[in-house]
Amino acid sequence: MAANPDLSSVSQPGQATQLPALYEQEVIALQRDGIDFSINGLRHQSGKWSTRGILYLTNLRLVFVAKQADTVSGLVAFELPLAYIRRDKFNQPIFACNNLSGECWPAAPGGGPQGSLPPHVFALYFKEGGVGTFLPLYFRFIDIARDNLHQVQQQPAAPQELVATA
Repeated sequence: MAANPDLSSVSQPGQATQLPALYEQEVIALQRDGIDFSINGLRHQSGKWSTRGILYLTNLRLVFVAKQADTVSGLVAFELPLAYIRRDKFNQPIFACNNLSGECWPAAPGGGPQGSLPPHVFALYFKEGGVGTFLPLYFRFIDIARDNLHQVQQQPAAPQELVATA
């Protein structure tokens, strides 16, 4: 999880759009507008952030881009690496909008599943629908990310004599 990931500006007729700058081998699979995003446990004055914007689902992460930057924290975007999301749950309340909630470890020194930093609690509220297409892609990508993370964690560490000679 990272605050203010790199964004690329794309001009479309009548408006400019901020897209996540992609990593190697990464593709944007889906974009959803009208998303309310909230996250707790941040390292700024209030410790939380809630706003509305656009959600991008890639094969590696969820990237939320706010409609406008937060004047207090300076946040404009946030990324949630799929491999670091846990306890994710899709909720369909009777009198509210569909939402996805969960926890995500920070992608920072001391973060991640083996790190000492605690995960942050997040929620994505689909105010304008669109979960019917989002969910199958999300669950497919998160399964792949978790499998990859599990494989990396299962690999034995290199012997110290090999590390010292490298």
